[in-house]
Formats: sequence, structure tokens, C-alpha cells
Amino acid sequence: MRLINKAAGMMVALAVCVGGAATDGVARAAVQPNNVSAQDKQFFDDAYSINAGEIRLGHLAEQRGTTAAVKNFAHRMVSDHTSSLDASKLVAAKAHLAMPSAVDAATQKLYEHLSARSGSAFDSDYLQAMVLGHEKAVRTFEHEATAGHNPGIKAFATTELPMLRDHLAFARQAQQEEHTGVAEPQRPY
Repeated sequence: MRLINKAAGMMVALAVCVGGAATDGVARAAVQPNNVSAQDKQFFDDAYSINAGEIRLGHLAEQRGTTAAVKNFAHRMVSDHTSSLDASKLVAAKAHLAMPSAVDAATQKLYEHLSARSGSAFDSDYLQAMVLGHEKAVRTFEHEATAGHNPGIKAFATTELPMLRDHLAFARQAQQEEHTGVAEPQRPY
């Protein structure tokens, strides 16, 4: 009887590890290793580049930004995208997906471009990159949320979408303020 109870406990623990719940705001859905499509894998490669790129660019903007709005936005990018990257690593581990070790070529090229800028030119280019980057990120995560194959990976994409949409709205607002020099009313979030 003791052996049966021990075996049952091990089965429950194994079920939690393999199909268990992710933490840090990721929806509790089963991530099944056998149900990861090529699309799901591509999404993880893209999500890594998005998150790692935003973190790297955010650190750069914290150093080179000339306005409080750019520096504050950059700090938020680092914080939020670090949390998102950490959550994606948990989901990837449960799905037996290897995360990339480097950002994509376009993200690297953008980093090099922004590294060569300074002053208001940096601020302007950084904010433009944030608008374009978050438009692409929202499309990428929306596509996975609606057309992905693995329920846990789809749940991760769905969970991260509100943050990405907020970032896009904030980047657009900051860019508008930068162009007009007039601050619009702040959103309460």
C-alpha cells in the first residue's frame, strides 16, 4: 500500500512538471511537448528576439535618453520584457523548446544604429523603433494566440498581449509628445 501511495504521488508530481501551470501571470494551461508545431517554435524564436531586444534597447535608452519620458519608458521596457522573457522560459522548458541564445539580425542592426545616435536624434529614433517594434510584437502574439497549436503556448501569448498593447499605446503617446512638445494626459496604469 505504501508503494502504491508513493507511486501515485510521483505520478501527480510528474503530471504537474510536464503539463503543469506556469507562473508569473501566465495562464494555467497544459504545455504538451508532443503538441508543439513549427509555428509554435517560430513564435518562441520571435518572442525571444522581441523580449531580449526590448531589454537590450531599454538599457541603452536608460543610458542615452535625454528626456525623463524616454528614460522612464525604457525602464518599463526592461522590467516588463524581463518578466515576459522569464515567463516564456518556463513555458519553453515545459514544452521542451530550446530558447535562442541571440537576438535576430534585425534587432542587432537596430541596436547598432541606436548606439551610434545621441541626444534628441536618439530619443526620436528610439521611440520610432518602439512604435514599430510593438506593432510587430502585437501582431506576432495575436497570431500565436489565435492560430497556435499548443494550448499552453497560446495561453502565454494571450497573457502577454495586454502588456504589449499598453507598451504600443505608451510609445505612440511618447512619440506624439516628442513631436509636438506637448504632454497629453497620462493614462492611469
